[in-house]
Amino acid sequence: QAIPPAPPSQGALSALPCPAPRRAEMMSLPTSVGAVRAAAADPGTLLVHVGRGPARGSGDRCLGGASTVLLGSAGQFRLCCAGASSAVAVLASATRRRPRRGRGGACECSAANSEVAASEGGALANAQLSVLQPLDSPFPLARFQELGLSPASRFLWWERTRSQEGRREPGRLRGGLHALDLDNGWLELDAPPAYQEVMGPRRQVLAEGSDQLGFALVDDGASRPAQLELMRFVVEHLARCHPDRFALTGSGGDERLKSLQEGLSWRLADFESCPLRLVGQLVQEDICIMQEVPSDSGSTPRHLFVAGVVMESFDPVSKHMLPMLELHGPVPGYATDLHEAMGRVFQSLRKPAWRANFGVMEFRYEGEDMETILSDGELLERIYLKVEYETLRRLPEHPDYMVFTIRRHDAPMSDLALTPLACAALAHEIRNLPAALLAYRGLSRPETARVVLSFLDGAAVAAAAREP
Repeated sequence: QAIPPAPPSQGALSALPCPAPRRAEMMSLPTSVGAVRAAAADPGTLLVHVGRGPARGSGDRCLGGASTVLLGSAGQFRLCCAGASSAVAVLASATRRRPRRGRGGACECSAANSEVAASEGGALANAQLSVLQPLDSPFPLARFQELGLSPASRFLWWERTRSQEGRREPGRLRGGLHALDLDNGWLELDAPPAYQEVMGPRRQVLAEGSDQLGFALVDDGASRPAQLELMRFVVEHLARCHPDRFALTGSGGDERLKSLQEGLSWRLADFESCPLRLVGQLVQEDICIMQEVPSDSGSTPRHLFVAGVVMESFDPVSKHMLPMLELHGPVPGYATDLHEAMGRVFQSLRKPAWRANFGVMEFRYEGEDMETILSDGELLERIYLKVEYETLRRLPEHPDYMVFTIRRHDAPMSDLALTPLACAALAHEIRNLPAALLAYRGLSRPETARVVLSFLDGAAVAAAAREP
């Protein structure tokens, strides 16, 4: 009962609490108030305004005879009037910028936000990306960030493309591994300001003599040669794929990696006794090194977590030297659906691969009771999407070792309104997951599941209306 059924598609604005319009037009600001008035002269017209505030001259009033919907800074709308027989959406000129999050507002009208985002010709056309079209690839990260689209949404958007092509089977836990282009997707860096903001605290934890180092870095000692191979891969990857930001200089014992925009430099020889301490200071991912060892029973080999730098995904100290099954012990369905299959995949892995999974987080203030009653709008503002992007590759010089990376992307749920196909994919996934897995992913409370699905359904209508 906690999971509402998917609504029927009735048109691009069918999630609005009024009849689906018989006509929909799009206009782009800046445009004159007179042009807007002329377009909205029909008393039955629903006028959708999108921007960082009311359209000039409109305020909360109706323009001409039109009913008016205003988009707030959080990507939500409030309905002034209803009963529209047609719709005119007026687009803001700077919608490429990431919307600021505000407070309040109803979540029922998210479809108009999706319609507007999908119709934004300027920024999206320049990037060869249309939010109502199938996504060719979720990489590279930069093309989504440059457009102000949530990095978390790209994987769901791509999964929607796969499901439409008949390559997804819902309802069961899956490994979901895909071929990885190392240069495009192995180590993902945010733009310099965001990268520096993230790496500052990480480097403090990993600094020599830090009293926090032992909580973030684990090392069995025996895997040191594999760690050195990984360190070499990382520094060469950064210098090759980001030459404007990193450079390798010198040779031999004086070879250094320089962070050009930060003015920092690391001598590689200083990290030969602890290579992961340098790796963790360079990349935003959590890094795990898994060793393949023969099984006692002679069946599928076990894969042990022997070394790593982990600050976000789990506690590395308590998981150190455990096999993969025990790392994933809390995940419902892993032992029955995935353990044997993933063991075989790991054993046969020769080419790099990636996968992504999602979870939902509900923000609460310290000391606040989870039973505190919130409006739908307030609850939506507190719900965040968490996507973990994971990659897996075998080390060629030390083939008994594999490198597992985990990069976490968090975003307010409302940010997904700009990518309606991602919303459709997430709603579909939620409706097809068993209850235990839904609870594991943060959707155990009926109120949370209902508000999330209401938002996703509303935001996805624009896409549903245009799908064949």
